[in-house]
Amino acid sequence: EAMRLPLYRRVTSGLAVKKELVYSPEAGDEVEDLYQLLKTVKDEMQVEGVAVGAILSDYQRLRVENVCGRLGLTSLAYLWQRDQQELLQEMIAAGVKAIIIKVASLGLNPHEHLGKRLDEMFPYLCELNELYGVNICGEGGEYESFTLDCPLFEKEIVVNKSEVTIHSDDAFAPVGYLKLVQLSFSDKANDTVQIQKDLVHTERQIECPSVWSQDECLSPQDHSQATFCRNKYAWVVRCGDRNVPSVSEQAQKMFAELEGVIQGLNLYWNNTVLVYLYLHEMSDYAMINGMYGRYFAIRPPARVCFQSPLPVGALIKIEALLYCGEDECKSMHVQSVSHWAPANIGPYSQAYVVSNMVYTAGQIGLVPSTMTLASVDQQPSVSLAHVQRVLKANGARVGSAVLGICYYTTEHAEGLAKQIWRKHIFESHLDYGCGCPVSFVKVLGLPRNACVEWHFIAVKSNHPVSYSSHTLLSDDMVVCVAEAWCRSLSVGGWIATVVPLPSFEKSPDILQAVEKGLKETSDILSSRAVQWSSINLLRVFVPLCGQPSFSLSSVYSAIKNYCTFIPVSVVATVGYFDSTCPVVLQVFSTDEVAVHE
Repeated sequence: EAMRLPLYRRVTSGLAVKKELVYSPEAGDEVEDLYQLLKTVKDEMQVEGVAVGAILSDYQRLRVENVCGRLGLTSLAYLWQRDQQELLQEMIAAGVKAIIIKVASLGLNPHEHLGKRLDEMFPYLCELNELYGVNICGEGGEYESFTLDCPLFEKEIVVNKSEVTIHSDDAFAPVGYLKLVQLSFSDKANDTVQIQKDLVHTERQIECPSVWSQDECLSPQDHSQATFCRNKYAWVVRCGDRNVPSVSEQAQKMFAELEGVIQGLNLYWNNTVLVYLYLHEMSDYAMINGMYGRYFAIRPPARVCFQSPLPVGALIKIEALLYCGEDECKSMHVQSVSHWAPANIGPYSQAYVVSNMVYTAGQIGLVPSTMTLASVDQQPSVSLAHVQRVLKANGARVGSAVLGICYYTTEHAEGLAKQIWRKHIFESHLDYGCGCPVSFVKVLGLPRNACVEWHFIAVKSNHPVSYSSHTLLSDDMVVCVAEAWCRSLSVGGWIATVVPLPSFEKSPDILQAVEKGLKETSDILSSRAVQWSSINLLRVFVPLCGQPSFSLSSVYSAIKNYCTFIPVSVVATVGYFDSTCPVVLQVFSTDEVAVHE
């Protein structure tokens, strides 16, 4: 009545039958009562979305998302991952007047605190948070509240009579509630409160010209079939069959082959941790996404997708990292629209966590609350902020990342992204050129026509990561290897940047540059007691112009079977060779074995 809206109610007959975190429909579960109620509301009121108040509770959010997905509704979780002290302050400032009507926590007393307004209780709730870890917004059940007025109300609710009822007179955490016996309405002034935040900022452009000559460049790789296993992980590469004419048929055949490999390894689709998906044409993205979702339906992997040159006739390619061990795995697949980070309504997670490792999906510059792209100038900073929030929600941070990559489509976006990354290094008090090894790669296209996509692999923040760089000079080229090393887990990331010397008479062969990068990286790996046989990822970004064949020398014959070559327009790093277009190798290894001092 205060909002002039109809109220729908339903008696709950079900119980919490399905207690697992990830929910699937189960007869007799209380979630099915919610489904039936929302179905009635949708049928009668033609609503399109459901607002949910989850802040940190995956249990609540996942159940609402499940119901919404089955009904074709959008889940709106605008409070998700908000700082609770900041959030409650904002709600009070926005004119939300609420009283406490139930207490069930250490430090809260029914006779003293029931009926008090949240603005009165705010300082004390912050104190309880410091002392006992009480959720300031009460999401852990510490208290319940009843709203008397807010900007949505046309009239304010007045409590004329109430009674305190004690449910449990526990000496440390008594449970009691306030029975609202008599309520009435009072007229209110027609005013509104607006809160606006500047969530994005812009950076100036930096031009980064290319210096590689186009005489010795690689054609799209034809390494379309590969499978290898090491260190509890499997790396599987499959490419579309060039003899099949359509992208949908190529994709179906590719996924069928991938399914056969997964089954042959005695694994399941949800063992997939991370996927790199390459499309010949980004216009096929929506169709492929629908097909992809039929396979990665439960606990989907993190995913990076972009348009890339592929072997002649191939229209799609997939690289999948699967986990074969027994450590706990979980995915963060938030499908609700929020202010936190973009909703992943599609079949991929914001992050996939294996024990102490966090693998993020590629993040583009969507404004989370509207799911529309930010401006071109804002996308680099917005998308990096998304990655930072995703890492934080999973116990990691950019400062604990071991490998990063920024895909971009324009030189303008490249300049902004590099400037933002430099700013991060500066604000983190890191030496110039250090910090997490990051590559900047120009690609032909990104989802939704975005101009930037950031992607990171990190360890949990409680495991320190050291960063260093090593520069080696030869007659015709320079190699700089940036290293991130987590000693406590034996996890490392390396980026080898190989640049021809401008004064050299002839630009060196790019294949020689690749092998030079492998050689110098190998020396550093050896110093960490890391062998090539323990590497989980080896991705080589090379300029694409000509059509020469590719073949590593016999020295690296053991590597070539799992070394993925990715032809790109431009590739660079931030550091000593910022204004060049080098060959860049990305190496990642995880033993996930604790090393005791």
